[in-house]
This record gives sequence, structure tokens and C-alpha cells, in this order.
Amino acid sequence: MEIQSTFDAQIKKHANANIKLQEQLHKRGQQIHELERKIEEKERELNAIRLDNEDAWPKEDLLREQSKELQSYRKNLFSTGMNAGNERFVETGDELEKEDFNSQGKDDTVQNYITTLQL
Repeated sequence: MEIQSTFDAQIKKHANANIKLQEQLHKRGQQIHELERKIEEKERELNAIRLDNEDAWPKEDLLREQSKELQSYRKNLFSTGMNAGNERFVETGDELEKEDFNSQGKDDTVQNYITTLQL
């Protein structure tokens, strides 16, 4: 009888240990599932950021090109003594003085260029 009770006690210990291990395994499975879900969410966010960046690159290139064109146009306009405000810069010694300039042709050219840049 003593052997039987010892054997039953060991079986009960093993059964309890088995139940505890199954509970731990279930908790770990839930933790893994939660971590996988978070990783998928972060991957979606990262993918959205990548797409935004890919969309932004051509826009940045376009803005950079338009900025270069505008700078070139301003440099050209300044070298001819004209600016977009219908004023002319006249060199007087070491300084530049502004004077009003009302030329419809120059005004149209400036407006056409600005319209082109906006497209």
C-alpha cells in the first residue's frame, strides 16, 4: 500500500507540473502572438512612411529644379536691371538705385514665367 500511495503522489506531482507547464506555454503563446501583432503594425507604419518618402522625393526634386530655374531667372533679370516689381536697378557708382519702370512687355514676361513655375 505504501508503494501505491507514493506512486499516486508522484503521479499527482507530475500532473500538477504538467498543468503549470501548459499554462506557461499558453501564456508564452499569447505573448508571442501579441508581439507578432505589434511587429506587423510597425511594419505597416514603416511601409506607409516609405511610401510617403517615395512620394516626397520627386516633389523635392521638382521644387529643387524650380528653385534653380527661379534663381537663374532672377539672376538673369537682375543682370538686365529688371525685377518682378516693375522696378529697374540703375548702377550709380558702387551702389544700385531703384527706379520705377512701366514696360508692359517686361511685366508680361515676368507674369508668364511665374505662371509657368506654378504649373
